[in-house]
Amino acid sequence: MAGGVIPILYYRSKWWFAFPYRDIPPVGLNHFGGLSQDSEERKNPRLMALREFLEEFMVLSHPPEFGVEAIRKPIHISGEFHESIKVNRHFKRLQHFHKTLRETQDGIPPILDTDDKDHSGIVELHAVDSPFTVRIDFGGEVKKIHDVFFSIDPYELGIEIDFIYWGGRLEKNDYILFGGEPDPTGSYLIRSPIVLISMDKILESIENDKLEQYDRNDCHECRSLPRLKEGDYYIFDRDSIELRSERMKHIIDNYLISEHPRRLRRNRISHRRDPKNREF
Repeated sequence: MAGGVIPILYYRSKWWFAFPYRDIPPVGLNHFGGLSQDSEERKNPRLMALREFLEEFMVLSHPPEFGVEAIRKPIHISGEFHESIKVNRHFKRLQHFHKTLRETQDGIPPILDTDDKDHSGIVELHAVDSPFTVRIDFGGEVKKIHDVFFSIDPYELGIEIDFIYWGGRLEKNDYILFGGEPDPTGSYLIRSPIVLISMDKILESIENDKLEQYDRNDCHECRSLPRLKEGDYYIFDRDSIELRSERMKHIIDNYLISEHPRRLRRNRISHRRDPKNREF
């Protein structure tokens, strides 16, 4: 079973869709998702999708810095599965992997901010209704999962079950960090930038028939958004640029790798705390 979550967030006075960047085929912006890990998740695709989402989507109270402690804001998902995810063994295992690698490689232990008693720091997300339902017959047990969205993937000959959640209101200095699982060996972090695309821009492109033809060998009858301009997107990429550069510098300095650290420092694209707002 494959599926995921697409969150709709309110940030800096605008509504945005949030996507992680996928660096393996098909390359591009993706949902926060993955595959079911056991029979329980195959029977409950929403549980699987939310577990994947909460592993990969982290909100920090300020941009991450190498060697500086970060505060992770709690995310509350409305509905029946919120507590189930916390005790899910797959969720706990990957959270442990990610936390350990952040501590050992970046010196950043993401700490849950549990002292916020007035709940103002909690990111609340609510399910978006849809007219679609999926019926699952698993060993004679039949279940109907409502409010689903289907994502047809010709590249991998699959159909994914997605869910959309909205309502996450972020503060100006909040920072979204990719908290996905490490590489298959468990030895390093997969550092993916998070991209916000303006909801207004997407709606405008669909309503005014501005979606452009996009045909490649691996994508037939596809459409793409027109070229995005400043204000149509934000990119949270300190993890994939600055923290990666610091990590590479640390490896070079400590393991005598033949490379030029100065070149790495000179190639750093960003030195600001804000999400990057560059031509996409």
